[in-house]
Amino acid sequence: MAKPVTTNLTYGLLFTLTVEDRLTGCTATDTLRVHVKAPLSDENCLVVHNVLTPNGDGINDKWIIDCIEQYEGNKVEIFNRWGSRVRIYTNYDNALQAWDGTDESDKPLPDGVYYYVITVPLSRY
Repeated sequence: MAKPVTTNLTYGLLFTLTVEDRLTGCTATDTLRVHVKAPLSDENCLVVHNVLTPNGDGINDKWIIDCIEQYEGNKVEIFNRWGSRVRIYTNYDNALQAWDGTDESDKPLPDGVYYYVITVPLSRY
């Protein structure tokens, strides 16, 4: 059974994968080194805020991702704790397209922990 692991990517991270055949006991191992490029300039300023309190008081009613507008064609997916996607946005922009704690039918989601995947184009040029 697969046991996925999530880790923060840092420069020069080495991944090792070992696979075992349960019938024969044979194993195989391979490695992959991931190189993460440093930001080119201050323009790469994505900051994901971790607070959302959509109670209508005007404070943290929408989920803000600093500088997301600089990445045309971005995609933001939001998942519940069971891994089910509850919302998806293309061209998230903190104004017209910003998560307010609702699902795809605009129904409020329960309080809890939610996970996200942000996909941005490799190059903006």
